Amino acid sequence: MDATLLASKSITLFIGWVFAPAVMLASVALSRVTAERLLNREDRVAARAGWWAGLLLFGLYVLYQEPGFAMPRLFVSPRLELSLLGLGAGLVAGFLLLRSLTGLMETKAFPFLLLALAFGGPAAWYHYVFVRTHNALLLSACLGIVLGLLVHVALYPHSRRTLLLT
Repeated sequence: MDATLLASKSITLFIGWVFAPAVMLASVALSRVTAERLLNREDRVAARAGWWAGLLLFGLYVLYQEPGFAMPRLFVSPRLELSLLGLGAGLVAGFLLLRSLTGLMETKAFPFLLLALAFGGPAAWYHYVFVRTHNALLLSACLGIVLGLLVHVALYPHSRRTLLLT
């Protein structure tokens, strides 16, 4: 097998089956870590409730999607297509997500943001791996979200503390 083709397939497998799903599932960890950082006990309890509500909503989503379930073929190179609409929407969403996490930290809207994060990431992962419709849009949005987060950190370097555990 040609070395270029092998490298291309390896990169495709990594992006399609490691990087994108990891970013989708990282929203759960990010939302949990930010919930624990709140100083006020009452806000922390509300944020935890939002996090658990998001996971419960994800469980309901899995039950709802069960008829569309298909076992994934993990070691088959996915056909990666880029959707500019998904990339642009993800870029804006990633930027606004980090802006919201840093700006809404001590407000009553913060648990709802954590609910959306705790539900949205795993739901996107489930849909990407098992349902497998609109994967080009999901992959593009995922890459766009990472790009949006990085643009936000580039413009506002202090916001990296929201993403990191320190």
